[in-house]
Amino acid sequence: MKDPRPLSVQRPSRAGCPRGESFSSSVGEPKAHERLTPLIQAVGRLRRSILTGRPLGGDRFVARLETLLGRRLRPARRPAENEGAETG
Repeated sequence: MKDPRPLSVQRPSRAGCPRGESFSSSVGEPKAHERLTPLIQAVGRLRRSILTGRPLGGDRFVARLETLLGRRLRPARRPAENEGAETG
């Protein structure tokens, strides 16, 4: 039966929760954590990209952007510790 109350008054949906269980009880299950891990990682990558101002995408995507924009978007490669040191 449909709830006659406006959506702003209705209780949140329990979509994805097993029948008869509350959302809070299913969150603690390992399966719920396994489902959320990729999302949490993606949000972390997005946040890092926003904070650094660098594009979020694979190497081919970023290389294509660099070509189109005519400038470097990826961080410059750091020289190795012994690179540039005199040998002798």
